[in-house]
Amino acid sequence: MNNNLQFNLKTTLYLCTLFFLVGCSTLPGAGPKGIDSTIELAEGEPIANNFAILNINSNVVSNMGVPDKHSLTHLLANKNITSFTPLVKVGAKLFITIWEASEEGLFSSAGMKNAPIEAIVEENGKIFFPFVGPVYVKDNTLTEVRIKLELALAGKAVEPQIQVAFGPDNGNKLTVVGDVNAPGHFSIPSSGLRLLDAIAFAGGGISPSYESEVKIVRGDWIDTIRFGDLLSIPNNNILLSDKDTIQVIHRPKTFSAFGAVQEQSKQTFTSERITLIEALAQVGGLNDNLADAGGVFLFRFEDEDRFSHIDNFKPKKIFDKGVATVFLLDLSQAKSFFLANSFYMQDKDIIFVANSSASEFKKFVQTVLSPLIIIQDSTAVF
Repeated sequence: MNNNLQFNLKTTLYLCTLFFLVGCSTLPGAGPKGIDSTIELAEGEPIANNFAILNINSNVVSNMGVPDKHSLTHLLANKNITSFTPLVKVGAKLFITIWEASEEGLFSSAGMKNAPIEAIVEENGKIFFPFVGPVYVKDNTLTEVRIKLELALAGKAVEPQIQVAFGPDNGNKLTVVGDVNAPGHFSIPSSGLRLLDAIAFAGGGISPSYESEVKIVRGDWIDTIRFGDLLSIPNNNILLSDKDTIQVIHRPKTFSAFGAVQEQSKQTFTSERITLIEALAQVGGLNDNLADAGGVFLFRFEDEDRFSHIDNFKPKKIFDKGVATVFLLDLSQAKSFFLANSFYMQDKDIIFVANSSASEFKKFVQTVLSPLIIIQDSTAVF
């Protein structure tokens, strides 16, 4: 009786082993081991028509692994100002000085041929000028105001000459808000004010520069730029204009890591620019028990223009965010470490490290064979 029971148990174990051996390919893995460009999508279109698949080599590093930099394209092309000429605004104080050729003029006296006058621009955009009355000066330059006043005094004053200057506040203002230490409403000096100066007026950003964006609103135009690109590209430090609004936003760049890495997580950049090798180090590197060193993938939407120097390659499909691109890296080769150390990450990049074949076998041993051995040992008592 015991022999028959033992025989039945062994038979059952052998059948179970056969079942698991047949089905071991269904054990969950950590994702793809490679990308086959001949695979078709549901609509029957080859996957290579939708994705750009590139091995990371010296050419790819030189043309697509360089740090991405951006300019204030909208403002620079459409609303940029190359010099600042302040206009007279409501509330501005004007210092007006009038000279006459004779001591018997309206504004002169014995021993004094000039007269200083202070005028405030009222709500209606006018100033009150002696012997002339209200004069509309809003949105005029100082030169235009001077000419208006000289024409108004013609026939009244003796060959009048006029100088017009702004007081401490010329009425041209902008607003700085967001993640700055002292948000507020600031006057633009007559010499002009650049973007970085305005942020400095507001006490600077609260967060590190590599975690911040700057948004500029000018009329109907809105443009956004990374703080790092504002610092590194001089043309982005534009002259500001009356009623501009500047918003500093805490928005760190991130990347995600999945698969056979030590820490599968979403990570923030620890500096303005990090390389692929630094990103892998940030998640603890590859998992020695699981990773296939030859199966490191990086996924991103790439700018179409950056493919111009890639030989014999032209993207077949362009998405709203750019070209869906997969970069392949084989870290089993020593040169790949140097390439990865020169390949820079971009915001929202995705890193995936595939499982090695040995790790799949180890998983099979731990998941299937080990329990069978335990059961087999338990039958020895019969």
